Order: sequence, then C-alpha cells, then structure tokens
Amino acid sequence: MDIVSTVLTVATAPALLVASSLAVAFRLRHLGANVWLPLASAPLVAMTAGRCFTEILPQQYSPTSKDGKREPCFPSGHTTGATTEMLTIAYVLERSGVINTPVAMAIALAPIAGALNRLYRDRHWTSDIVAGLSAGTAIATVLSSISD
Repeated sequence: MDIVSTVLTVATAPALLVASSLAVAFRLRHLGANVWLPLASAPLVAMTAGRCFTEILPQQYSPTSKDGKREPCFPSGHTTGATTEMLTIAYVLERSGVINTPVAMAIALAPIAGALNRLYRDRHWTSDIVAGLSAGTAIATVLSSISD
C-alpha cells in the first residue's frame, strides 16, 4: 500500500496539478476563452481560497503534530486544489466535447483517491478532507459556469 501511496502523493502534488491545468488550458486556447479561461483560472482561485481558509477559519492540530503546533489543515489545501482543478477540467472538457463522459468521470474521481491518500498518510482529519472536497467542488462549479 505504501507504493500506491507514494505514487498518489506524486500524482496529486500541487505543482503537477497546476502545471497540468495550465498545460490543458494552453493546449485548448484555440477553442476560445469559454474553455481555456476556467482551466487557467482554477489553480489561482484554489490557491487564493486556500489562503483565505487558513486566515479566516480556526485551525486545529494536524494528526501528525508531535509538538502540539497548530498547522493549517482545515480544509485540506491539497484536496481543495486537486478537486478544483480536476473537476474544472472534467466539467469543461466534457461539455466542450473534447472528452467523453466516462473519461470525465475518471478525472472527476481522481481527487477522491488523493484525499484518501491524505488520510492514509495521516496528514489530515476526515473533516479536513470532506471540507476540501466540498470547497473544491463549489469552486469548480462556479469556474465551470464561465464556460457555458
């Protein structure tokens, strides 16, 4: 299971997800602003939301906090970012006819694997993950409405 966890950790790394979102946006810019704009905006909006959550919401001790130091962990920033970026890609590309529904579903389910990995690695509480999935879904829904 540790090998799978290591692969998921790399695959859901924020830098890789940001690069993927921007690469897809750049590649599809010929389809018009209604497609590339939400894709290019997703990483920035997710990072801004994460900063706001850290500043505004009360933070708790992460499960791995050995020294009792408060660490920003609510909601999970990795989960929020991955959900925002992957759902936006899935929503926009499926509606644009670039990918079919089964491929969009596979992309949309990918953040759940990353979220479960955060729990497995004992980096977050379940509430952090659920909140991250919820926040990411809400942000992706708003962003994808730009492409309508």
